[in-house]
Formats: sequence, C-alpha cells, structure tokens
Amino acid sequence: MNRLSQPRAYALVTAVIGLALFASATPSPLYGTYRELWGFSPAVMTLVYATYAFGVLASLLLYLRRTSQPRVERWQASEEEVLRVEGSIFFGACDYLQRLIQASQGRRLVLDARHVNFIDFAGAHMLQQEARRLAGEGRHLVLRHARPRVREELAKQIGEGAVLQVE
Repeated sequence: MNRLSQPRAYALVTAVIGLALFASATPSPLYGTYRELWGFSPAVMTLVYATYAFGVLASLLLYLRRTSQPRVERWQASEEEVLRVEGSIFFGACDYLQRLIQASQGRRLVLDARHVNFIDFAGAHMLQQEARRLAGEGRHLVLRHARPRVREELAKQIGEGAVLQVE
C-alpha cells in the first residue's frame, strides 16, 4: 500500500474540506430571507458566507498542522531507547514519527504510548512497517503503556502476523 507524502496528504484533506465548505457556503434558500432581514446587499451576504468558510478552513488547517508533530521526548534507559509520544498517531503525524523511529539507534526502541489517545489505519500501518524494518536489522519496536482503545484499534488494523510488540 502506497502512502501519500505529508504535503500531498495536506493537499487532499484541504481539497475535501474546501469542497465541503464551498458547498455549505453556496447561496441557500434562506440567502434572500437573511438579506432582507438584516438589510445586507448581495455582496455583503456573500462576504459573510465566505468569511465563515475561510475561517473554518483556516482553523482546520492550523489544527492539522499542530497535530502533525506530536510532542516526543527521547531518552536512553538501560538497553532501550524510549520515545514518549504525546498526541495522536494518525495520517498527519506518520511522516514525523517515522523519521524519529528511523533515526533511532537502540536495539530495542520503545514507544511509550501512555499519552496517545488515538491511532488510525495509517498510524498502525506505519508502526507495523517500521517494526518489520527494524526486525530485519535485528532490532525491536515495542509499543508500551498503550490505552485500551489504542490497543483495540491496533489489533483491528494490524491483525495476525504482527511484528510490532505491544506491552
């Protein structure tokens, strides 16, 4: 399965949200009623609808940008390299987390997931892919302290034959 690069994923999400907002901002049957009720010209009403659409789109894009780089603490504990992830492991954060995993040096890399609330298919797939890569190098990827919801989602997404160890 091919994954989209982060810029293409953002572009796709932006296009989908933009289409939804465009559809919601097109004149509705109430457009005339609102114009008469408030006494606005057609240009002002269009500006009101456009401002709403652009505001929502900007908020969503800022949220995606903020969540695409979850806070990660890194430290060495005996023979383990630990990455504590604070945020969701989802399509928008996959590239960032994958780069951190690939930069690791320890024989046993532990992702401390006690502060991870959500994981989607792309996140589960990336973790499994990195676990396979590390196993090929004689190393291990371990997900530790995952919340029940995250464990359930991982089990559902990865299924049998998982290389990723969950403790």
